[in-house]
Amino acid sequence: MSASAQNVMYQDDPELPNVVHSEGAAQRKVLLVDEQAHILRVIRLNLGRHGYEVDMALNSENALCLIRENHYDVLIITSDLPDMTAKRLCENLEHQLVNNRPLILVGAREEDTWLDSSKAAERLDIPVSLRWIVARLSEAFGDYT
Repeated sequence: MSASAQNVMYQDDPELPNVVHSEGAAQRKVLLVDEQAHILRVIRLNLGRHGYEVDMALNSENALCLIRENHYDVLIITSDLPDMTAKRLCENLEHQLVNNRPLILVGAREEDTWLDSSKAAERLDIPVSLRWIVARLSEAFGDYT
């Protein structure tokens, strides 16, 4: 491994892969969506340490505007929002993101069965595990060993 790469090992969870984050790799852009600013800050700090560039939205209107103006590799919607449910937001995204569809992780409980048939999103179990998010993103982008 080169001096410009960082190997992150999740020793307490054998199901999570070893992740290699190279400083030379193109930075992935992430949009975090949640109504609680402190949750956004914690996730942003964690993803930032792993080399992700992170934008945040506190409501669906802001999220949809950011999506229209920017390209994101990943959208993380951690819960329903006061102005729109996560399901409705994903439906709106599906119409906007026809060809360039990013990975969409949605915080959901088992009773949120709409995610099982969603083409746009996959389940991010609540409570949200920051290590799982990093491992899932690394898997999606091939940054694992």
